[in-house]
Amino acid sequence: MRRATLGLALALTACVHDDERAPTPPDVRAIVEAYERPTAPLTQENAPQVIDALQRTLADLRTALTLADAVDDIVESLTGAAEARQDGLVVRRQALSADFDGWARLEYVCPGQAPDLVDRRQGTIELFALLADGGLQQPVWGEARGCALPDSGDAVLRLDGDVFYEVSAGVLSFTGSLAQGAEAAAPFRIELQAIETGGLRHRVVLPEGHLILGWDGAAAPDALTIDDANGRWSCGLSVGASISGRCTSPDGEVSF
Repeated sequence: MRRATLGLALALTACVHDDERAPTPPDVRAIVEAYERPTAPLTQENAPQVIDALQRTLADLRTALTLADAVDDIVESLTGAAEARQDGLVVRRQALSADFDGWARLEYVCPGQAPDLVDRRQGTIELFALLADGGLQQPVWGEARGCALPDSGDAVLRLDGDVFYEVSAGVLSFTGSLAQGAEAAAPFRIELQAIETGGLRHRVVLPEGHLILGWDGAAAPDALTIDDANGRWSCGLSVGASISGRCTSPDGEVSF
């Protein structure tokens, strides 16, 4: 789910096991399948809830993409052949062989505001991966533990909670807590799907079902698609302190 190069440091240890009991991954099929089958209609009545959800997601977007880049680094370290060096640490990464089965535990040492320094006091992300027939099985999952990631200025984001990444579908989910700078930790949840064209999608759950919002990944998009139970809406947006706009489809028009 790469959107920008954020200069994250990668300090990785990987243990690959084929003679121990493999950990059990979470069942995320329902979440992944939800992105293919929205179940709620967009209406004039629920449009304010949908746009409120979009505004909250855009406010959390930098945090989500920073986390996504860190998870990408971890996954690529397992599946790609490369070598990374920093401060004397050498991480050798060899592509998976075609006949390899097993599982791996991967630990990412978070960079805080010092991407060139490996310091476990900045927290970690620990992920598990199942491997079969030379490939990565879905999903990759694990936990962030006091993980400090760079924010704007001299501040850091510190994350604690559960994360999964369904690589083939591009779906990333985090549920836990977030502390921004000197602020106290608060509950935090984010779920996004990255698509091949470079855009992002987000599931909005309503009492009557769910919709899927899509945009080009910008922090303040001027256009939006909404996939609902009946098809796709195209929306023009004006984004400021609040969001206003109009959506159209063959079924009609909705304003907010």
